[in-house]
Amino acid sequence: MNLAPGERLDHYEIIERIGVGGMGEVFRARDTRLPREVAIKVSTMAFNERFAREAKVIASLNHPNICTLFDVGPNYLVMELVEGATLQDIIKQSALGLEEASRIARQIADALDYAHEHGVIHRDLKPANIKVRPDGVVKVLDFGLAKAVQAIQADDMATVTLDGTQAGSILGTPNYMSPEQATGRPTDKRSDTWSFGIVFYEMLAGGKPFSGSTVQESIASTLRDAPDLSKVPPQVRRLLRRCLEKDPQNRLRHLGDVMSLIDEAPSVEMGVVATVAPEKTRTKWLWPAVAGIGLIAAAAIGALHFSERPAPRESVRFEITLPSGVTATRAGTFSISPDGRSIVFAATNAEGTRWWLRRMDSTEVRPLNLEPSGNPFAPFWSPDSKFIAYSNGKDIVKAEVAGGATQTICTGCQALGGSWGKDGNILLGNLSGITRVSEGGGTPVELTKADRSQGEAHVHPVLLPDGKHFLYLEVAGGKSGILAGSVDAKPEGQSKDMLLATPAGVVWVPPGNGVPGELLYLRDGNLMAQPFDPAKIAFAGDARPVANQVGVADNLAWGLFSASENGQLVYRNSAQASHQQLTWLDRTGKNLGTVGEPAQVSVVVLSPDGKRAALALNSSGTSTEDIWIEDLAAGPRTRLTFDPGPETQPIWSPDGLSVAYVGLRDSRWGIYRRASNGAAGEEQLYTVPAGTNAPNLSDWSPDGKLILFHRFGSGTDTDLWMLPVESVSAPKLLLQTPFQEIATRVSKDGRWYLYRSNESGRNEIYVQAVPGSGAPSGKWLVSKDGSAGMARWRRDGREIFYLANDGGVMSVDVNASASFQAAPPKKLFDVPLAFRALLASRNAGTAADVTPDGQRFLFAIPLADTSVAQYQVVTEWRSVQVR
Repeated sequence: MNLAPGERLDHYEIIERIGVGGMGEVFRARDTRLPREVAIKVSTMAFNERFAREAKVIASLNHPNICTLFDVGPNYLVMELVEGATLQDIIKQSALGLEEASRIARQIADALDYAHEHGVIHRDLKPANIKVRPDGVVKVLDFGLAKAVQAIQADDMATVTLDGTQAGSILGTPNYMSPEQATGRPTDKRSDTWSFGIVFYEMLAGGKPFSGSTVQESIASTLRDAPDLSKVPPQVRRLLRRCLEKDPQNRLRHLGDVMSLIDEAPSVEMGVVATVAPEKTRTKWLWPAVAGIGLIAAAAIGALHFSERPAPRESVRFEITLPSGVTATRAGTFSISPDGRSIVFAATNAEGTRWWLRRMDSTEVRPLNLEPSGNPFAPFWSPDSKFIAYSNGKDIVKAEVAGGATQTICTGCQALGGSWGKDGNILLGNLSGITRVSEGGGTPVELTKADRSQGEAHVHPVLLPDGKHFLYLEVAGGKSGILAGSVDAKPEGQSKDMLLATPAGVVWVPPGNGVPGELLYLRDGNLMAQPFDPAKIAFAGDARPVANQVGVADNLAWGLFSASENGQLVYRNSAQASHQQLTWLDRTGKNLGTVGEPAQVSVVVLSPDGKRAALALNSSGTSTEDIWIEDLAAGPRTRLTFDPGPETQPIWSPDGLSVAYVGLRDSRWGIYRRASNGAAGEEQLYTVPAGTNAPNLSDWSPDGKLILFHRFGSGTDTDLWMLPVESVSAPKLLLQTPFQEIATRVSKDGRWYLYRSNESGRNEIYVQAVPGSGAPSGKWLVSKDGSAGMARWRRDGREIFYLANDGGVMSVDVNASASFQAAPPKKLFDVPLAFRALLASRNAGTAADVTPDGQRFLFAIPLADTSVAQYQVVTEWRSVQVR
């Protein structure tokens, strides 16, 4: 059934198609009787009476780990909407450690045991039917439907389903079917026990114990082979033997007994998992070929005995907990010193955002008396671990951690990552390319050149041991990966071959503890270590997982991990999705109340009359944003865009009747508009050239004729543009310089526009005359000591507001009746601490707005319980085996 957003099935309004399930298509929908979203599975067939009877039994199940069945239609099911990844997707990324796998297995077992007590058998338990929510709660899906549904589609491998009441029938998925299912014999709850054992084994081993390239081969393996329990930790082997007994009479009868059969795990909390030799099988009917395999295994064990590495030293895990009132910035940048003795990180307290230090031989976390107090990022250490270098917003500076004044390395420079060589040279990453500068200061030398017209950026350089070669992250068009360069080559002579696709920078770890030099990098949220030969600039072995669910800093392509040269690792887990609460503040910063429900909000734009807000928010728990309209007085929040692609950067038309936004359609970014009441479909206004990044909308001219936006230019960084709304014509250039100009806003009388530029070495707010408006030409600096964004005019044009780097909301009195005159900025109030932690993420400027009369401010303030995770420290991490 082809259902479009907005269509209805009875009283369920379709929001979007979210996938294909075992029965057909799956849709996100809204229950119009109740304020909740649901998942609707639409079948390709009509349901019969037998199905309805089975469904009623399934709907009676009420357990926190079972997905609830709400309703049944003529050809569809209405289920609880469960956010998160399937266990199948999680296992595809990497095998799980014992602790995590056991936590998931316990919840699956609880769900099955509860259902069995109520007379319901799953019959098709597999990782694709299990979801893990972001909060860690496990939900088992499609309970009992394998018996109720007579024909369902394939998932991975064909799910064979014949009539469940027919003698000799097969019902289930071959890789997970018990021997009695596979041979068509009667089944009971012990078949679920078998499937549970397969799932638990797969979580730990990363592969199935029985498999084949066809249905027949999979069933043959199930009937013939013994599971190789050497691939799983010793602590669970007794349990898995009981679950995977081929004779159901010998199989574990009650899944409520599962956890009692897991042996105590020595040193699991310390991150050490023992390596064990494969155990001898007790199955006496294995094929003779197994004997040959045993001889090969014995030879391999003998070879390993004579090539053992030194015994690994014990690994210890612990958390660095921040003091009360101190919040890590959402950008989350941090770094451990090369000697492993100190960690420096950015955090915010009531006095502002600054660098903090934690020494490994102390539990004290203390602030460093270093500038800036605004939004520090990109720290990196000197080789002797005495200095840190970083960007203070206008220059690259260094400072001795033990105390002392900062010293400028590079004036007017900014950096996204750096690497300090033992020869005294420093590499800096930037949007325009990698540069080299001496630790004593001087003019940077360009090593690579990013194609800014294609949205490229070269960041997070890493010097290799010879001091001549380096690695860096190239980000371009939504893709990113590691490239190699040479300090002796000119920009046009650097290699463009990608060594590794990854979303963040890498860390080079020298050889140590019997392990060769390795690169640490992120892959699908997992921190991987892979042997790397710096002389050949090539990988020299297979990758292995080091930690799971490691995060990436907001907008910085900065992996939340750092490693020392002596075996210390620091990382932060992926933060929970950041939810914000829309909150009104007055001109003194007083909280006037909240609006609507918390959500993942990135953009807040008030309507011209101040009665509504257009929001770019994540409504589905994924990375895809949509545009919503919030009625600030009476509610409710209504969704404006429904395309599966992302929509963001909303702006209002001057009359408030339309909203323009940026959307992705068929891999091309474009500018679209739609009636703000959602009455009509969207209209395409402009499609950007292929291969370029999305434009960023900032304002709609007072006469309604132009939409203003910024985008990357060819060799000119970011430029300001104007798009004619009613005529079919290309955008017109408003301002182009060698610097970055963003966030255009036009005064109500149409004579002046303000924008943010980094031409002085840091972001400041400037005002110029609109071409052709009759206003006198010129350029005026409005801000002082930098701006973090949110530059706005008051409706009468007599006041400008902006957000300062230190979290202050600033006001500038303006007289622009003839020429332009601006008074010195004055602080109205400091933003709440929770919002101040957003400053370093570079998102703060879009997450706030001011009413047209300048009397109230609407902020999307992060909730305290969604703050980022603490710092995880692992000593001797190379001795840790993560499954």
